[in-house]
Amino acid sequence: MNERDRTHVKNLEKKAQAAQREFLDALEELRDQLELVRDAEHEKLANMDDKLYGVDRYKKIEAEVEGIETVLRDIEVIESMPELDLSGIYGLNSSPDQQFTEQEIEEILNS
Repeated sequence: MNERDRTHVKNLEKKAQAAQREFLDALEELRDQLELVRDAEHEKLANMDDKLYGVDRYKKIEAEVEGIETVLRDIEVIESMPELDLSGIYGLNSSPDQQFTEQEIEEILNS
């Protein structure tokens, strides 16, 4: 891989890392919003008289809260993952016969 290719790969890595940071920021915002909704639904359940609203409605809200909590756990798992290390993908740490071409790199990024 020549110097031009290495520079191109480094730029692609920077773009990928910026996209990852943007994704994690959006994920954090989503988590915050889901926590607000979950807390409001918990409050609704705490104040709900199931005789007045019916057991079905109570169970529906309860299921929604459980769904939100599942998504929040998934978000925690994603946020706990280490930052992407893309250098191996582009072949910077591999032998010349294992390195990707610029076209292959673009195909990987666009897939």
